[in-house]
Amino acid sequence: MNTCQTCGNTYEGKYCNLCGEKVFHPGQNKVHHLVEEALHFFTHFDSKYLKTLLLLLKKPGQYTLDYCEGVRVKYYKPVSFLILTVVIYILSPLKFDGLNNTLHSQLHNTGFADLKLGWKSARQALKGIDDATYEILYKQKSAIVSKVLIFAWLPVWLMYLSLVNVITRKRKTIFENFIALVELKSLHIWVGYMLTCILIIPVILFYGEEGALIQFAGTIPFLIYCALFFKRYFKIHTGIAVTAAVVLMALEFLLIPYYRLLLFYIANQLV
Repeated sequence: MNTCQTCGNTYEGKYCNLCGEKVFHPGQNKVHHLVEEALHFFTHFDSKYLKTLLLLLKKPGQYTLDYCEGVRVKYYKPVSFLILTVVIYILSPLKFDGLNNTLHSQLHNTGFADLKLGWKSARQALKGIDDATYEILYKQKSAIVSKVLIFAWLPVWLMYLSLVNVITRKRKTIFENFIALVELKSLHIWVGYMLTCILIIPVILFYGEEGALIQFAGTIPFLIYCALFFKRYFKIHTGIAVTAAVVLMALEFLLIPYYRLLLFYIANQLV
């Protein structure tokens, strides 16, 4: 019998049945034990994250179905998976910036030009900086802000999933749709941004960051994954799944000018 050091409960086995505390041995207060725990953490972390990612890439929608049916131990937790995916995306040295834009593009090609120019002029006057310095600072800030703002799309996508749920009459719960949202957005980051970037590195090197091909290169592969996700998750016909995926992408394109306005405002405030 063991006595829990945390709650005082008496139990058998390696873990307390009340609080989950692991049985304590004096030998655990050694430096080598900390090293063992660290090695275990990274090994466990890698295997679970990679296993979850591979499932997303091989069978879009299956992770959500498994998780909502109680199959959870072998997978990475949904919210943690999305957050870590965003962190990897933010720290990635890849040149492809997803929905980010250069200052020139923001001021001439994405709408609300007069409003943005007013914000820019006011910021330059406040900070006392010239155009060249402002452009350098803006590029640094917008590169990070554009990736963090991925979270701004979550409410929109969740409402869309709820709408598809109503139209298809599948009676998915809010919880199920939220897990679906996490999986779908994680797929978007990996397939639409990072993996696509790796595949088109030669094109990026040739065209630079401004080419329309670079901005939207991830749309087609993600559209395919999105349709597969809808088909498996909602259990609907291929045609309906493809339509749902196309409408989601169309909705995002319609909202991109407002997203980029928000991006410019935040990045401008950080300059």
